[in-house]
Amino acid sequence: MKLKRAQAYLGEKAVTIIIAIACILLLFFTAGYGYSLVFSSKNNPVAQGWTDSLTDTLENLDVGEDYFYPLLAPDGWLLVLFTQNNARKPRACDGACICICPTKTFGGYNCDKAYCRTLSKDIKYTQENSIKIPSTLTLKSIIDFFEISQSSEISKEISVAKPSGEPPSLEFPESQKTTLSNFENSINEKGYTSIIEKTAADYGIQKALIKAIMYQESRGRTTEIGSCGEIGLMQFMPGTAKMSGISPIFEDADFTSCQGTTPINYIARLKKAIEGKTIEEKEKIDGRFDPEKSIKAGAIHIKALKDTFGDNVPAIIAAYNRGAGGVKQDCPNLDIPSCSDLLPGAKQYYLLVWSFYKFFKENEASV
Repeated sequence: MKLKRAQAYLGEKAVTIIIAIACILLLFFTAGYGYSLVFSSKNNPVAQGWTDSLTDTLENLDVGEDYFYPLLAPDGWLLVLFTQNNARKPRACDGACICICPTKTFGGYNCDKAYCRTLSKDIKYTQENSIKIPSTLTLKSIIDFFEISQSSEISKEISVAKPSGEPPSLEFPESQKTTLSNFENSINEKGYTSIIEKTAADYGIQKALIKAIMYQESRGRTTEIGSCGEIGLMQFMPGTAKMSGISPIFEDADFTSCQGTTPINYIARLKKAIEGKTIEEKEKIDGRFDPEKSIKAGAIHIKALKDTFGDNVPAIIAAYNRGAGGVKQDCPNLDIPSCSDLLPGAKQYYLLVWSFYKFFKENEASV
């Protein structure tokens, strides 16, 4: 009888242990599944926003230009750089590419569940190929490759100045200030400054704001084509261009966001249509290539955002990138500097353009 009781007791214990083990395994599976959902990449706006922003910045660099880039995404991510010949490249990479990858609890990263973008040139870097976020980077374009170096400490390379009553702005190193001054000289020589001054006066907006957005969007290059189908000095998407009074190429194209295969197909059609054309011919094909039309359209768009957000320049800047509806959705109180829900790409855009705006505004005051 005792033997039977002992066997029954052991049997109950064994069942309890088996159930406990099954629950633990289920917990791990659920956690892993949830982890894969959170970081399953291409639909992850955090990874996508930062990767697109950094890649677009690299692709816009002039040869030899230094560019200061703060990576301010939340902790828990790594920026990983893959050269063209790196055998560990994720399947999504065709050539050199940049990925923002989730870190694992035991260290390391998994870039198979990351959002990646292929670059037009190879990459060289001065440290290991994985860079912890947040961080700051120095970017440089050197003919056939991009050089990316990481700052050892954010505080040594970047500081945030907060004058009384104003949002924080970046304190740029001297090399970045020189680049911004050279940009101002360049657009003045090309005659864009006079267009900016007249347009700003016509629409009641600030010259420094137009310059800051133009610098971030195109570096002052009229024939610039963005990765989502944006064109020109102010980088208008087809749909936004139409709303601002420009007739873009292909009347059937009216998209305003970089989603799915639409921009990819559009860019292929666009490049085929302008292949071998002169600048003047491109301007006739699509008004966004025309510097005066682009600046005017930019002013119209900024004025519309000003009508929505008043004198809240940070909100205007964020909305130029994110859209007015997106900014209202992310930051209902419109306090952009302290808004933690603004998409990372838009946050990055705001911080950079706001800092450029402050630089150009101070330059105007010193003349």
